[in-house]
Amino acid sequence: MSDFNEIENLWKSADIKILAAESLDSETVKQAITKQSIGITFNLLKSIRAGILVLTISVAVFTYNIYGYAGNSLISLFSIISLILSILLLPYLFYQYSSINKIDQSDLSLENLIVAKIKYFKMSLPLVRHAIAMGFVLMTLSINLLTDNNKGHFQINNTWLFLGLMIIAYVLIVIMFNLIHNLYLKQYRTALIDLNESKLTEMAAELRKHKWMRLLFLVITLLGVIAGIIIFFLKTTGN
Repeated sequence: MSDFNEIENLWKSADIKILAAESLDSETVKQAITKQSIGITFNLLKSIRAGILVLTISVAVFTYNIYGYAGNSLISLFSIISLILSILLLPYLFYQYSSINKIDQSDLSLENLIVAKIKYFKMSLPLVRHAIAMGFVLMTLSINLLTDNNKGHFQINNTWLFLGLMIIAYVLIVIMFNLIHNLYLKQYRTALIDLNESKLTEMAAELRKHKWMRLLFLVITLLGVIAGIIIFFLKTTGN
């Protein structure tokens, strides 16, 4: 959060200079855009790390569930398929994590660096969003199987509602990341404009939009928690 505050202070200073009909120093513009670029990369890597963590948990728990449901061929098969899917998604996210780091560690100029990140956002990030969302769903399913294992049997009182909530959770996670990543992408695009014109006004407007996106993120997270509580309630009450 401190990086964004520093950038916002730079932009406020830039607005004052513009009103005073002063020209911005190119280094000030580069500094602000560089910090914003680093901040976006940090948040993106953080979300991928979260995806790696939940998939690691899924692998461990599904492996245990295979043995826990050894006498239940249907649940065992589901656990095996889910385990394979989790194992396949893990190296993919590790690869994407490494790819983003390589872009930042390259010797590209600031302009070319931003262009490379824009290309990554358009080409690779859509699949990353789905991989992370699937990781959260798989982890939820694996933990449900583990906690509700009744001597090798698993019962869902309302199957369609349970599956519906899982699908809704998946879609909400994808939508959330899509909104945030599209905002980041627009910030990179406006950064190119500001960089070429030695100004920060376009990026300042995008930062204000980012505040609304953070609020939306909190709302969606809260909805996810509520959905989890509903699932737990339905399963424990038997309705």
